[in-house]
Amino acid sequence: MSPTPIADNPEFGRLAVILAWISGFVDAVGYVLLDHIFTANMTGNTVLLGIDLAEGNWTEATRHAATIPLFILGAFIGATLLDGLLRTRFGRGIIFGLETIMIGGFWLIGWWYAEDPTGGWRYHVMLALLTVSMGMHTVVLPRVAGKVVRTTFVTGTLTSLAEEAATGLAGRSRDASAAQHRIVLAATWTAYLLGALAGGVAVRATGFTSVIFPVTLLAALALFDAGSSHAEKRGEDGRA
Repeated sequence: MSPTPIADNPEFGRLAVILAWISGFVDAVGYVLLDHIFTANMTGNTVLLGIDLAEGNWTEATRHAATIPLFILGAFIGATLLDGLLRTRFGRGIIFGLETIMIGGFWLIGWWYAEDPTGGWRYHVMLALLTVSMGMHTVVLPRVAGKVVRTTFVTGTLTSLAEEAATGLAGRSRDASAAQHRIVLAATWTAYLLGALAGGVAVRATGFTSVIFPVTLLAALALFDAGSSHAEKRGEDGRA
């Protein structure tokens, strides 16, 4: 028996909420510490890029523009891992582990160069670490109950929630799966907001050390998935 693909398990609605909280937290921290750059919200960066170009602010335009290919790179890496030989929890655990290392590297640079943490090359490295990690983050859990759920941006989430609500009100979607999806969408947006709130409070209180919260969560998720993957493998070997 082959392992169940991670995206087909409706229980991952709870995981979607956790991942959205992490995204909101990291996006808020990056926005504050990287001088008003989003590392998960590419819609915001695209709008800011357009404003920069209109105002002839080429330095800011370059910084906002750089996030787009970095985010795409992260999403490409994550999708490649998940669509290759790593379709089970083990593949997702690897992504969580890589995110832990990248966000931990962001913290380490900020701590080591405390006097000027975002000066020169350090700024670009830190921007790349957070943005690539969030690109990977967005593809980890693309579906809950067979439908798309994104955990690094919420405009699409709110749109999907409104569409699902309209469909349900019209009586065209009353099954448990549709109801579950609506609940997950609403909870995902709420978690993103609460993550951003927590990140905003934490970064003002502790600076770069604030990322210890998402780093700890991601490390725990990586270890949990590694253990679960090992248990699943042993179970399959026992049934063989």
